[in-house]
This record gives sequence, C-alpha cells and structure tokens, in this order.
Amino acid sequence: MQRVTIISVFALGLLLLAPRAASAQTVYWDATHGTYSAYNIAGNYSTLAGQLTGAGYTVTETSVGLNNENLSNVDIIVITVANAWNSAYTAAEVAAIQNFVSNGGGLLLLCDESGITANANIGPVAAAFGVTCGLDNLSNPETVWTPHPIATGVTTVSHSAAGALTVGAPMIAVGFDSVGRVMSAAGSSGQGKVVVVGDINTFINSTIGSVDNALFAQNIFDWLAASDCTVKVAASAEVAGANCADAGVRIDVYCDADDDNVVDAGEITSTTYVCNGAPGTNGTDGLSTLMAISAEAAGANCADGGQRIDVGVDDDTSGVLDAAEIDITTYVCNGAVGADGLVTLVTVTAEAAGANCANGGQRVDSGIDTDANGTLDVGEITNTAYACHGLQSLVTITAEAAGANCADGGQRVDTGLDNDGNGTLDASEIDHTAYVCNGTDGTDGTDGTDGTDGTDGTDGTDGTGALTTITEEPAGDLCATGGQRIDVGVDSDGDGSLSASEITDTSYVCNGADGANGSGGCNTGGSSSGLPATLLLLGCLALLIQRRRK
Repeated sequence: MQRVTIISVFALGLLLLAPRAASAQTVYWDATHGTYSAYNIAGNYSTLAGQLTGAGYTVTETSVGLNNENLSNVDIIVITVANAWNSAYTAAEVAAIQNFVSNGGGLLLLCDESGITANANIGPVAAAFGVTCGLDNLSNPETVWTPHPIATGVTTVSHSAAGALTVGAPMIAVGFDSVGRVMSAAGSSGQGKVVVVGDINTFINSTIGSVDNALFAQNIFDWLAASDCTVKVAASAEVAGANCADAGVRIDVYCDADDDNVVDAGEITSTTYVCNGAPGTNGTDGLSTLMAISAEAAGANCADGGQRIDVGVDDDTSGVLDAAEIDITTYVCNGAVGADGLVTLVTVTAEAAGANCANGGQRVDSGIDTDANGTLDVGEITNTAYACHGLQSLVTITAEAAGANCADGGQRVDTGLDNDGNGTLDASEIDHTAYVCNGTDGTDGTDGTDGTDGTDGTDGTDGTGALTTITEEPAGDLCATGGQRIDVGVDSDGDGSLSASEITDTSYVCNGADGANGSGGCNTGGSSSGLPATLLLLGCLALLIQRRRK
C-alpha cells in the first residue's frame, strides 16, 4: 500500500510540473491604482476579454497591488494608464513586476497621448524596461512594421489619440505611423517578455473590430504567453530532512534558457520530492524509489523529441531501475522549432560620375530580404549610401626663359588638384609654382701672353649646364599614393642628357591622399603642402653646383 501511495504522489507531482498549455494561460488585469470611466474588463475591454477567453485564456481583474499577489500561477499582467488613473506604481510594485518578467512572465503596457497626466503613473514601470510613454497626440494609423511575431499578418492598426514612444534596451520599436513615430514596441527581459502600445483605446470595444486591431491583440497575448526556452527535468538525491524524512529524490522542472542542460539559478519553475518509504515495522528497510531519465526521439510520444522519465521501486535492491521495475512513464517534450528570422542583405555597385559622386564611386544598398530569395530586390532597399572617389594631384613642368624668376633660364614647376577631372592642370587649378634655375655660364679663360707673332690664346670652355629630369613615381614607401621623382645634376659630359652618374640630388613630389567621403557625396582632395620646401631645396642645389664651377 505504501508503494502505491508514493507512485500516486509522484504522478501528481509530474502533472503539476508539466508546462501549462495555451488553454490554461492566466491574465491579470491590474486595477489597483484607480479606473477611469468604464475602462475595465467588464466594460470597454469586455470584447477583448471575451476574445481571449475564447482562445483559452483566463482573464482576472486584481486591485490589491501586484506586490501583494502570488504571481506564481499568473502568465500575463496587463497595466494601462486608464487603470492607473489616481496614483502611481510604487517602487515595491515595480520590483515585483520586474521579478515576474525575469522569471518568465509576460507584461502588456497600454500608454496614452501626451495630454493624459496619468502617463506618469505607469512611467516607473515603462522606464524599468527602457520605454518612455505619452509623447505627442497622434491619430495616424500604425502602418509600418519591423518584422516581429506580434506583427504577423498585420497591415494596419487604428488608434485614437495615441502617444508616441521612445524605446531603449531591451525593447525594439515594432510599429510606426507613416512619418516614422514609434507606436508599439516589444522585447525580452530575463526569461520573460514585454509589449508596450501607445494608446489605451486600441483594444476597446468600439475600436478592436477596426482593420487588424483584433489580430494585433491576439498576436501580442500569444507571443507574451509563449515560452522561448526548453522545459527540462533534473533529478538529484535529497538527503533526509524536512523535505524527505528518510531521504529520496528531488525533481526540478526548469526552463533551460541558455540550453546548457545545467539547472542555473532562476531557471527552476517548480520542485517536488519523491521520498523513500519509512523503515518497515520491526526494522526491515523499505525499498527505494528510482527514476531514470533518457532522451526521447521525435515520434508519437514527442513530436519534436524530448525526455522520457521512468519511475519505479527498486524491488531487487540493485540500485538500477530494471525494465520490470518501471511502474510509471511520462514524457517532457520539446516545443516546436520556431520559424527562421529574415536576413539583412547589402549590395555594392559602381556609381558613375554625376549628382551623387562628382568623380564616380560606389553605391551601397541595404535592406531586409523579406521574400527570402537571397537577392536584395529594389522594393527591399531601406538605405542607400555612396562612397565617392577623391581628386587627383597633377604636376606640369615648362621651360622658364631667363628673367626675373631665373637669371639664366630654367624650368617652372606647377602643381594643383584636377578639380574638373579632365586630366590637365588648368591655370585656375594651380595651387603652387616653383622654379628650378640653370647655373650661370663659366668665365672665359685668360688670354695667353703675346709673343712675337704669337697666336691668340684659346677661348675658355663653356660652363656645363644643370639638368633636371622628372619621372612618374609609383605608390610605395616614398610616395604612399604615387607622384613624381625629380632628379637634378650637372651635365658633365655635355651630351644634353642627365645620366645616373651625374645625378647629385633626388626629390619626390607626392600625390595627396584621397579625402574622406562627405555625408552628402561631396569630394575632398589631398594636400601637397610639402612642395614649396622641396622646390626651394632644388633651387639651392642648382646655385651650389654653379658656385663649384667657379
């Protein structure tokens, strides 16, 4: 008889531990802080209450303060501005609500337009989940949606004097009006979920039948009620004590939020004990109750797999639950796998020179692949940006006649940015000009001493000229973005060409780096502020070469 009693208690415990089905979801409508007019589940919200009851929910109104309620058997709490008309939620109530959500509960907040001062009464609750209520007075319908379970199948939700929301972590904006103001938000906190809607009139009797309002309401409650974690069972030995006088087995049912098969603090949803029988009369020990947990493959017992739990008395005292000793078997099944989320795509294409990029560049489009075809279609693009090319630095060298700039002539070096992109340094584009001048001619040799009928002395040799050559310098260590190499020297062999052995100095004129892209597609160019100093050095070298000849 004792054995039968233990098994019956254990079977009852398993039934109590099993996750509640959708038909057993309990909704608490909080009216603790005063109700405006007939905004309650028996009045303006009676159609919504009836819809939820028909879907298997139990809807109950409470007015004793959520911090005074036993919320362990509650699945969803509803808090509205219309039911907090007279006073604000206290810190103790906010803490109780946060703890309820963290442990897996659902919370629905209904705010209102900016003219309703009672928004401040639920403000501490909204702020605890990163939301501010009651901005503006809006009558626009909610027509723009972020993909989310509460928006499934919803196109338009009508409002009457709604208030916009500001949204921060852990919430995300879900519904917007046509100008982008946030009108609904959703998010997860701990093991639970929260939804905020900006209008107390969205689900009242006169509005819930409009457009998609009823579907929107059902989506919200179904999402808040659904569990996002796998329900699991863990068994451990229980020593003799208050829970089991003669020791036994502790059974924890837990929501494995991180799916690590470890019972973490805060994951346990219920605990029961299967205790050993007391020693029999005249000293014979009672038999131990054993439990074995094994994986259950997907099939008739669990559509998506789960765990099989066998329980029985160890009749042969072997410490192992043999097949013949199994008295009861039950299954804890995994929930069905949810649908995959949508993917964000990015495409990059060439952008020709024009209004978006003066010198051409690249166009970057991004958006959500709403039809899941792996291609970012035109209708899916939600953002476009441009990465534009910068301007090129140019150098031109022309002969400089003898004059004020070069006493013996030389070369003029002009540099600047190719603003019009035509590949030519136009006069208006010249930013810097410098001169590389020839050295002066050497003096003639002195005449020979007149002899008797002696011949004239030979003329002195002409001075050798200074030469400059300019060649393209590829991008590298000397010029990060490329440029030009300038070699200077004296034409020692008089062949009119500057050979490698005649080079006495080398300098580089480098292109400026591309400027950063502007936010509106404007172009920036490089800088060549080091050019005047380089050209001055070249002039000094030319003068030094001329003086050596003297």
